[in-house]
Amino acid sequence: MNGEHRNSAFLQLNPFGTVPVLEDGDQAITETGAILLHIAERYPQASLIPTEGASRTLALRWLFHAVSIHADFMTWRRAMFKFREDASAKAAVQGWMADRLASSFRTTDQAMTGPFLAGEAPGIADLYMLMVTGWWRGRFAFAAETPRLASAMKAVSALPFVQKAYADQGSELPDFSLALPKSNEQQHAPVPTGR
Repeated sequence: MNGEHRNSAFLQLNPFGTVPVLEDGDQAITETGAILLHIAERYPQASLIPTEGASRTLALRWLFHAVSIHADFMTWRRAMFKFREDASAKAAVQGWMADRLASSFRTTDQAMTGPFLAGEAPGIADLYMLMVTGWWRGRFAFAAETPRLASAMKAVSALPFVQKAYADQGSELPDFSLALPKSNEQQHAPVPTGR
C-alpha cells in the first residue's frame, strides 16, 4: 500500500489505519483473526471452525496463538525501522524476537495432536498460521525443526482456494524446505527453546 490506509475514506472503515479490512454489507471487519472467524461463521458449509464444544475452543486457542505470533513478527519487523540508526539495538531486539518466534514455532509443533492445528481438518487457525510462517520462511528450517507444523502448512498451501488467493494477490506460496539457504545458516543458528 502507498498510504491508502491513512486516507480519510479508509480511516472511516478502520480508524486504526491497518489492513486488512473486509466489507460485508454495511459492516467493516478489521483484524485478520476477526475476519477469518467472520468468514468461518458466515460460511459454515466450508467447515473452517467447529460450531461447538471442546473442538471449537481448541480451534479458537490456535487462532489466538497465531495472532500472538503475528504480533511477535511485527515487533521483529518494526525493529528494522525503529533502530535503523542503532545497529546494535536493532540486532538485539531482532535477535530476541527471532528466538521468541523460533520457540513459538517449536512449541506449536510439539503441542499439535493431529495433522492440523485443531485436529483432522484444516481451519481458520491453519490459514492464519500459513500467513505468519510464510513471513518467516528463509529464516527458520520449518521442515527440519517443526515437521508436524511444516506438514500441516504444506497441506494448507496445497488447498485450491489458498493457491487461488495467493495467485490473485501476486504472492508466492511459502516453501517449507528442509534446509535454510547457506547464507542464513550462520545468521540464524539454533536458538533456545524457552520463551
